[in-house]
Amino acid sequence: MAALALGVVGGAIGGAVGGSALFGLMSAQALGFALGSAVGGAIDRQLFGPETVGGGRLDDLSIQVSTYGKMLPVVYAGRVAGNVIWSTDKREERSSHSSGGKGGGSRAAAESFHYSASFAVSLCEGPIAAVRRIWADSNPIWDLYLPETSVEGVTVHLGTDGQEPDALIESIEGVGNVPGYRNQAYVVFEDFSLDGYGARIPNLTFEVVGMLAAGWGEDMAQGLAQSADGDLWVVANLRRTVTSLDGRTLARKAVVGRDDGNADGYLGSLRAQPWRIAHEPVSGHLFVTCLGAARVLRIDPATDAVVAEIAVPIYPHEIAADGLGAVWVTHPWGDRLSRIDAADNGATSVALAGEPYALCRDGAGHLWISCSDAIVRFDPVAGAEVARVALGVKWFPGGLTWNPADGRIWFACSGNDVIGVLNPDNLALSWRNSGTWPAYAACHPDDDRRTVFVSLLFGNRVKLLKRGADNGLDEFAEYKTEVWPGPLLALADGRCLVSNTNRAFFQEIEGPS
Repeated sequence: MAALALGVVGGAIGGAVGGSALFGLMSAQALGFALGSAVGGAIDRQLFGPETVGGGRLDDLSIQVSTYGKMLPVVYAGRVAGNVIWSTDKREERSSHSSGGKGGGSRAAAESFHYSASFAVSLCEGPIAAVRRIWADSNPIWDLYLPETSVEGVTVHLGTDGQEPDALIESIEGVGNVPGYRNQAYVVFEDFSLDGYGARIPNLTFEVVGMLAAGWGEDMAQGLAQSADGDLWVVANLRRTVTSLDGRTLARKAVVGRDDGNADGYLGSLRAQPWRIAHEPVSGHLFVTCLGAARVLRIDPATDAVVAEIAVPIYPHEIAADGLGAVWVTHPWGDRLSRIDAADNGATSVALAGEPYALCRDGAGHLWISCSDAIVRFDPVAGAEVARVALGVKWFPGGLTWNPADGRIWFACSGNDVIGVLNPDNLALSWRNSGTWPAYAACHPDDDRRTVFVSLLFGNRVKLLKRGADNGLDEFAEYKTEVWPGPLLALADGRCLVSNTNRAFFQEIEGPS
């Protein structure tokens, strides 16, 4: 008010004086009004303070009431809505900025308020395999395979029977005051922004993968392979059979060794403890190691029959094709490798110290072999070790795979619960903690999505990893499996098959599309 009053007085005085001021650019009356307004504005600010324009502010910061006693659904797959089972009050953040004040007028301070909350949403009875996507008010906000475009602070609990309390909830409510919500799948959102949702928790829906699709073999599924026609092959260690399945539908097609099995009807006719299987691309045949029989079986997929039994040293374990018309077999308890020529079934062996275990082939044609305390590069043409990269004592590297996206060798280290990555160019190593007992790794050579699958034998999980922009190892997805997930088979279409070594089936993971 003082600004207006003194402005009028100043204008009147200037008009009485008359003439022009400010080099003829402003009349004396206008100059008097401006000076009077400036003095009056200063008085206003002292008496009333700056003008503040307030944004929308909530009177109540409490969260909406959730439903008590809501029935817990059983979900096999699909999109479901959840029920809020825990939350904090809304957290308020105030921000302000000033504007105006030119010409001596008062400055206006504009205030705005932003709200966020932390909360947990129950989904269904657990365990589930994964949460694939999340929507808020029908808008996608989170994708298992797209962490770079997803909201942060999302933790998925799969609902296992040994599930521990959520770390965020426990940090707020106190240790010992939070249930583990065992056998209940739920998702925790930390400091979720409520901007754009009317300062409320939006309507959240979740795509739940209740159970992974399965392909059925016979008891104790172990090795997995894919033949040139796209069929899948799974070795049943306990039943002494090998089952072929349709690569897309997972429907059973044939069981090698079942029709002419033993008289008791349980055991098949294959040699004792069929273990691992590999497809040899030159001949198109499949080769199976028999752990308890010192034999490798050769199967013709055109006839679903064993066409050769090849004698090798004791305890043949893992097997891989070299792409040159031969397969190589490790003998961990004999410190040897066997080579079987697919042209004539001729078998030779070479010494390799360090209990050679798993093996894979890289893009340059070398074989990489995990030993008890080292990773070995092996030349299949020369039949000789080329390089040995030492690891820690009793690290026990297990399954390994070549990742064409970064040209590295990825391997699981069960001895210290890490995943290792080896650069073939300079033999440098990098590491990432993985979880309990990582056993196998897989990546398809035609996969350009940078995905590596790692099974945790005693964690009942399969983790999906890739190399990040900062050259680190980014874990971007995880699936719950049945007990003891074992050898993996990554396919060109992005899927990954995981054997369940204590079950009669393998499970299918839908990889990134």
